[in-house]
Amino acid sequence: MFKSLRPSLIAGAADNDPSAISNYSQAGAKFGFGLLWLSMFLYPFITVIVGICARIGIITRSGLTTVISKKYSKKLLF
Repeated sequence: MFKSLRPSLIAGAADNDPSAISNYSQAGAKFGFGLLWLSMFLYPFITVIVGICARIGIITRSGLTTVISKKYSKKLLF
């Protein structure tokens, strides 16, 4: 089970950059614990999406943006 979660955990941890942390801090200061229920609701969805993106990257050896740009036209991507 942990082997299948590893790509999604790594990708999720990599997304915590300084700007995201400052946004989380400001949202926490403004709303407090009022939106905490939302994280429990969204966690399964976020885990699945990050896992799918990580698996696409492992299989194709390229990032999600590159895969999407190869699949769709430039006009649609813009």
